[in-house]
Amino acid sequence: MSIWRALEQQMDAIVDGEFAEPVELHPWSGGQQAGNKGQPDPSRPVLYANAVYVVPGARATGEAGTRAAGQSQATQVPSEQWIAITETQLGNPGNWRMYDRVYLPERGTWHTISFITPSATGRFNVNLIRLQEPV
Repeated sequence: MSIWRALEQQMDAIVDGEFAEPVELHPWSGGQQAGNKGQPDPSRPVLYANAVYVVPGARATGEAGTRAAGQSQATQVPSEQWIAITETQLGNPGNWRMYDRVYLPERGTWHTISFITPSATGRFNVNLIRLQEPV
């Protein structure tokens, strides 16, 4: 293994140790992006892992945050969110499909996968859309 790969794995361990939370990836069939149609897909197993939940707009919310971002009275509503997960946790990204479900147990929220962004650094972004109703 090259020194760069070893350093990458050390950094992933530090990031996950500080920021990761439990996630569950549930295979789903017949689903729709933001709806509750479809059902669990029993032909693929549920994945229990740890990942970093990312909501980029969060830094610009609240009174101090909006002023710091130059948005005096505006509140930014996050439209993008994803989980950043290492390839060792995710396994084969081809096993996960659009509309599969992601559950964040510490937050009690369900999401659907919109797409997976590959990574040159071994940390995939699983892009999410939050479901408004429980699955």
